[in-house]
Amino acid sequence: MSSQTQKSRPGVRQVAELANVSIATISRVINNSQCVRPQTRLRVLEAMAELNYHVPRYAARRSGRVAVLVADAGAVGYQPGSEALMDVVKQRLGESGYELVTVPLASPRSTEHVPEAVVDNEVCGILALGMDPPPFLTGPTSFVPSVAIGITATHGDTSAAVSDNARGAATAIRELLRIGHRRVLLLRPGCGLDDLGTQMQNAYDHEHRALGVPIDDRLICECPCSVAWAAEKVHLLLSRGVSFTAIYGHYRAIVGARQALARSGIAVPRQVSLIAHWDAPYLADLHPAVDAIAVNTRELVASGLELLEGRMIGRYRDPVRAVLPMKHVTRDTVAEPPAAKV
Repeated sequence: MSSQTQKSRPGVRQVAELANVSIATISRVINNSQCVRPQTRLRVLEAMAELNYHVPRYAARRSGRVAVLVADAGAVGYQPGSEALMDVVKQRLGESGYELVTVPLASPRSTEHVPEAVVDNEVCGILALGMDPPPFLTGPTSFVPSVAIGITATHGDTSAAVSDNARGAATAIRELLRIGHRRVLLLRPGCGLDDLGTQMQNAYDHEHRALGVPIDDRLICECPCSVAWAAEKVHLLLSRGVSFTAIYGHYRAIVGARQALARSGIAVPRQVSLIAHWDAPYLADLHPAVDAIAVNTRELVASGLELLEGRMIGRYRDPVRAVLPMKHVTRDTVAEPPAAKV
């Protein structure tokens, strides 16, 4: 087929516009879903015939293409670590013989064009990196197998490979308290990562209570996924005389905190220790290299691909979760607290 013919061939969007339905409905008709009303199905089939639209091979699940949904790094709700996940996904999909179809999104919520990308590219599965798959890809009405891979997945009908954030957070706080820190600043994420933030704070509260360490509410701060915001927050606390000897938070917040400490002439880790939740490749390149609570990225992606393949062949019909352990990646930003607090 010539490139000119490919360009002029009607796509699923044209069918949806003519039938006055969503692209997701077109996909369900293609896949013989029973949740489509008979009159709607007839309208879609008539539109297909009028446009001479040929049903893609996607319906047979044999394309060998996997769509990877990934949000822009600056988006609200973007999960840290998605860049590293993407690198591993590309490698593992190639090793497994799949063709990668990248579907960039302005944000995890900007999913309007996803059905069109799914159908027109004839994909047989979807990986959603650092986000929940859109609702139309989950639950009993889903029209293509999908799996989320990342820090957390909150949608109840989502199959996902995620990190064990609760235990990871407990590991970080417990380690800091064990070596003598009694004033630990928690920078918990919000803005789409509220579930992770809750897990981090629950671990913070539990570990302090377990050791009988009093909690200063001024040391629990919610911050967006913004380096600049975290830097400003830490700078503000310092200017108000709020003392702390360690900081734990999601990795962007820790990068911002590090900037604020440097601006104030505070040495890491001699005066303040740092631990990031989730790892990013550049944390190891900073000076000093930043400690992190991290999951093995290759194992996380491998688990996600195993779940996706199981969904594609029908092994897993109900949502399945794979929860992987997180470990303390020891580098250069954790030390015993100084005799005098900041």
